[in-house]
Amino acid sequence: MAIDKTSSPAWVKFVVIFVALSFVASVAGIAAVAARGSRSSGGSGGSQASQASIAAKHQQTIDALLAAQKADPENVDILTQLGHAYYDYAAELTNAGMGQAAQPLWSVAIKYYDQVLAKRPDDAQVLGDRAFAAYYSGAPDAKEYLSRFIATNDKTLAQQIEAAKQYLAQLGGGAPATSSVGATSGP
Repeated sequence: MAIDKTSSPAWVKFVVIFVALSFVASVAGIAAVAARGSRSSGGSGGSQASQASIAAKHQQTIDALLAAQKADPENVDILTQLGHAYYDYAAELTNAGMGQAAQPLWSVAIKYYDQVLAKRPDDAQVLGDRAFAAYYSGAPDAKEYLSRFIATNDKTLAQQIEAAKQYLAQLGGGAPATSSVGATSGP
């Protein structure tokens, strides 16, 4: 059923136009505030604020998972999710240029991934995430885990395996390069 807009009262047309203009103005205002905020956060204060913002974003999930793990410490799925939560947190810090702040988080992710792999050694996704966490943390076993992940030849993780091959080649030539880190689905 079509609506005949020509017979609409003038006040309805005014309200529709006002709402549309308000929406456009609010979007432009938000963009202006965001641009001004990004320019003013160049110093270490901005970095600390950014780090706190990233921490706040991840802490609730981590706290909930830690409580769940306390109630069921042997649950492999909870351990996996904890590894992923710390991985995501570390990846976001690394991508924001705060690699040093991410270092302990990479190690915690590795700890949880190792617990999962002890119970499910053939979990290629966890093995890959563990390998990437080792790479980004500069762990001495990064080459070993990247090689193990590549050897899985899991077709569903082909893109991540290709990235692992590149990282392994970089490790053969020296220290890991600083590049963007992906979420738990790979780099």
